Amino acid sequence: MRRQHLLLGPIGLVAACAGHAGPSAAPAPAAARPAAAAPARDPSALRYAVGAGRYHEATEYSQDVMGQASAFDAHAYVSTVVTAAGRNLGVAVTIDSLSSNVPGAEGMEIARGRVVNLVFSPTGQPVSMTAPDSTNLALLQIAEGLRELLPRLPNGAITAGATWSDTVIRRVPAPDVTLTMTIARQHRVVGWEDHGGVRALHLSMTGTYTLAGSGSVQGQTLEFSGAGRNQAESFVSAAGVYLGSTGADTADVNVTVASAGMQVAVRRAQRSTVTRLP
Repeated sequence: MRRQHLLLGPIGLVAACAGHAGPSAAPAPAAARPAAAAPARDPSALRYAVGAGRYHEATEYSQDVMGQASAFDAHAYVSTVVTAAGRNLGVAVTIDSLSSNVPGAEGMEIARGRVVNLVFSPTGQPVSMTAPDSTNLALLQIAEGLRELLPRLPNGAITAGATWSDTVIRRVPAPDVTLTMTIARQHRVVGWEDHGGVRALHLSMTGTYTLAGSGSVQGQTLEFSGAGRNQAESFVSAAGVYLGSTGADTADVNVTVASAGMQVAVRRAQRSTVTRLP
């Protein structure tokens, strides 16, 4: 995530040399015109680069629980430093600030100034994650979410319309509850575009997932089951810099309270935007 200006193509200039004419020489030829700039070429392959950056993520949530609707929002600012780590990339993410009106989000303040260390492949595949404190649930939730910091890049040559798929199994940290998400995703190369004045590769992702788990809350045994859909549009510069993305997620979850013999239906939705800051 290198902060830099993108060089769209080499510009060659031909210096004009005026010959010195003797007394009887013909008039000197006019100076040669500079050669035209070489046309810009999009990279045939793309990998993430080392460097530093800062990002803002804005998220809007809505939730409906048995007909009771509510809405929340959240903002996060993070700084990143990407370094070489053998054949991979080490990404140190510093949580600069977090703010949200989501109930229970007060505990997230402990994350301010903390650093999450991750390792990614050059194409954005997560390799490992180290949370600043694995015993603190709030910090662990944030760190787990950062596993998906970078959108996936195609492994081979970049071809508009090319697709590939993957499956991700993720454990969702929650108090006294074990939740597991299984996500099937389809990735597509949309192509090269101008994104905020920078030449960037547009990547699209759509996914479907299932959620299952169980646990005990305030002495009540709960079982969770559900399904959802998500999608994202992401942009990575030709220099290997993550420029930002937009995303959306919707899910229908059923919570069964075994002791009461009842089932609670929860529908939630969220939209988020990640922006790389100057």
